[in-house]
Amino acid sequence: MKILDLIREDAVKDLEKDLKNPLGYDAIDHMMKSIAKKYNITPKKLHDLFVEKNNQIPDDWVKKSGKTIE
Repeated sequence: MKILDLIREDAVKDLEKDLKNPLGYDAIDHMMKSIAKKYNITPKKLHDLFVEKNNQIPDDWVKKSGKTIE
């Protein structure tokens, strides 16, 4: 596996971890921007990587876990 693939995988793992306790749509947006910046990718790329791994968007992933987003 390439280093870039590992970095992207870590970015998605960070997002999954942070989404376990969502505080709202604005918080999700902020966390995605922060994680993307940390890994030097765009928020859109992080979103796409998340969808590629989980077959759903972050909002739906949170809702499926039984959490509510305000």
